[in-house]
This record gives sequence, structure tokens and C-alpha cells, in this order.
Amino acid sequence: GGSFWVRPLAIEVLLGVGLALLYWWEVEPPQGLTPTRVAVWGGGAVGIPLQDPVATHAQFLLHAVLIALMAVATFIDVDEKMIPEEITDIGAIAGLLLVVLLPMARLPEWNALVGGAPAWDQSMYLNFTSPNAWQPWLNGARGLGIGLGCFCAWWLAIVPWEYIRRRRSVLTGLRMALANFVVCLSGRRPRLKYYRMLLVIGLVGFGGTLVVWALQSAIGQQRWVALLSSLVGMAAGGAIVWAVRIIGSRALGQEAMGFGDVTLVAMIGAFLGWQPCLMLFFIAPFIGVVIALVQLLLTGRKDIWYGPFLCAGALATIVFWATLWEGYGRILFGMGWLVP
Repeated sequence: GGSFWVRPLAIEVLLGVGLALLYWWEVEPPQGLTPTRVAVWGGGAVGIPLQDPVATHAQFLLHAVLIALMAVATFIDVDEKMIPEEITDIGAIAGLLLVVLLPMARLPEWNALVGGAPAWDQSMYLNFTSPNAWQPWLNGARGLGIGLGCFCAWWLAIVPWEYIRRRRSVLTGLRMALANFVVCLSGRRPRLKYYRMLLVIGLVGFGGTLVVWALQSAIGQQRWVALLSSLVGMAAGGAIVWAVRIIGSRALGQEAMGFGDVTLVAMIGAFLGWQPCLMLFFIAPFIGVVIALVQLLLTGRKDIWYGPFLCAGALATIVFWATLWEGYGRILFGMGWLVP
């Protein structure tokens, strides 16, 4: 109707104000992502910045990019009940690229205290073994295998596999899927751009992982630590939602969650890591239940779009990271392999 302009205007205004507030929260002393016990050591609200300002600006940049991607995904999901693959797939690659370029952009993890004062160095940023110590063997061939395995699992998940589902023979289905891929690349099928995008994503991700691992000594080991942690976050984030999608769909006898939610959380995992993905997945229902109840009372509808609640959970995890990690995360994730 005539008020169609209200929502886009509100989105632009709220994003502008919200990002300014996020900058103030993350960058200005006492730096909101820093836990209370460390902030007090630095002198409280008027204390010196505890993290390097370059690191806090890098964190803000990473989170601003993620929030922009989540905003697009959120409002398309509200309108269309779907999340575009172009947003989540390219967004995941963007997250991997950013953490390699800016390894200090990862969420802070205050594990090292020297003489009662925090030791701010590259080891205090979140990685996939946090809060446990990083294992040196992860920098070797086995670590490379984990990284490539995570990337290949994610890439194979986003490739359309309709042909395998339509045929009894898996081998025949694989041959047809490959033929379909080749035909699309040759320009004779409608989804040409998407298939070409998948091919580029696969080559960039696989090749980039090999390059960063091989050049650890030249470009800095922390870039490999950051990339491997993001790759694990991408695969684990998608796997968490995919498992719920499969179990929930069979229990309910209908689709419980869309595959767009799977790729959305995988993208968030590439930016934040697997621990925040697990946190946001349990925060999202509390946000969603309020909206669902209001919708049920006003319209009688029981179906909801879940992607926006996952995005809201990710935003809450970022903003309240210090409290969540210090209060719950360090204890929970300190159990290591018992977490699953």
C-alpha cells in the first residue's frame, strides 16, 4: 500500500543507529566485549583500552559485515519464507577471507592471565579448542585434513543433489549430477550463474585453505589458527541446525526448518566460530517464542520464519559475549569432547 516505504526507511535508520552503538560498545573503553574481571583491572569505565584498538576495530568490522548480511537474510525470509543462497554462500566465504586477513577480529577469549594482568596477544582470541589450549598438531597435516574436510562437507551440502534423490542408484545419481553441473557451466541450463558461483567458491575455498596452511611460517601461524577455527565453525554451525532439521521433520511429519537456516548458521559460524553458534541456537527459541505467541494470538497462524530469530540470537551473542562466555561458555566448552 501507500506505506510501503516505512519498513525500508526503518531498516536504514535502525542499522545506522545500531552500528554506531555497536562501535561505541566494542571499541570505546572499557570495551564491551571485555569481561568485568579484566575491565576492572584496567581501571573500569575510565580505564585504558585493554585490547589493541586495531583489534577492536577489526572485530567491529567483522561484526558489521555479518550484521549487514543477516539483515538482508532476515527480511527476505520474513517476506518469502526463504533465504537466498547467494547471501549465505558468498557470506560464508567472506567470513573466511576476513578472519584470514584480520585474525584479531575473532571474539576475544581471556584465557591467559600473567601476574593478575591479561596477556593480550594472538593466543587470547577464540579458536575452536577454546577455552582449552590450542594443540600444536593442528598446525600440521592432520589440521589441514580437518580444515579441508570441513570445507568439502559444507561445499557438498550447498550443491544441488536433486538427481541423487530421484534415482535408486547413487552412482547413477552422481553421474547425472555431474553431467548437470557440466551442462550448466556450458551455458545451456537456467541456473548457469549459480553453478558457476559454486565452482568459484569451491576453487577459492579449497585452494585458499591449502595456501594459508602452506604459508604459515611466512604469513603468521595465527592466520591458519583463525581460518581452521572458522572452517570448523562453518561446518559445525550448519551441522547443528541440519541435525535438528532432520530429527524435527521426522518427528513432526513435515519440514521443521528450511535448508536456508542450515546455510545461515554455517555462514555465522564462519564469522564467529562453533561455540557462539551453539550459544545462539539456544538463545533463538526464547526470542522466537515471544513473536510466535503474538502471531498466534493476533492471526491464529502457527508457522514462523526461524531465520530472523537465529540472526537475533547471533546479535545477542555478540553484544553479550563477555557475560555469556565468562558465565557459561568457559565452563561448558571446557569439557572438550564431552560437549556433544
